[in-house]
Amino acid sequence: MEYCEEGQLDQWLAVQRQAVSDDVMENLFRFSRDIAHGMQYLASKKIVHNRLAARNIFLKAVMEVRIAGFGSEVNEDDGSHEQSEEKKTARIPIKWAAPEVLMNKRGTEKSDVWSYGIVLWEIFSMGRPTAVFQHAFCRPWPKILGGYRMDKPEFCDDIHYQVMRDCWQHKPNKRPTFHTIHSTLSKQFTNRTDAGFYYDTSGIENALNKKR
Repeated sequence: MEYCEEGQLDQWLAVQRQAVSDDVMENLFRFSRDIAHGMQYLASKKIVHNRLAARNIFLKAVMEVRIAGFGSEVNEDDGSHEQSEEKKTARIPIKWAAPEVLMNKRGTEKSDVWSYGIVLWEIFSMGRPTAVFQHAFCRPWPKILGGYRMDKPEFCDDIHYQVMRDCWQHKPNKRPTFHTIHSTLSKQFTNRTDAGFYYDTSGIENALNKKR
């Protein structure tokens, strides 16, 4: 993997938390879109990440994202391949895992989509811990199964929160694909011919004003 000067996304968010500027907000929107784009590419290659989290996203000096931490597992949905013993006993990142993964079902693009929703929450909370997802194995996710979902984080607009909610649909087939997510988020960027594409903040001007 190439050298990423700005390090891990979760650490970058923690550093920036004390001074959330317009430029930082712009980067949050770009990270969200670009991570979806990267995951769209992995899904097109039938690669399931299984460990998508902010700690596995790295940043270049120019604020480009690089997705790391995924293995070589290829998603095969023909039903003819059982999981190996190593995969069955692999450690599961509980806070980011979809309900079906915690129930010992094989990871898919749609379980990665659930994890992406958690990554969005990490991004727009500026890296604050997602403590609600630290559930015990003995009773799997009673609050989640009962319909509970985390509230909109403090720096999030309605569009990105709706994407989170869509990612957290209990049934995998109700969740969007990464292609759909990337398309949705890309539409929020406007082309300024002098400096490329920028996020259209006309509908979220109160996001920072509330914090000042």
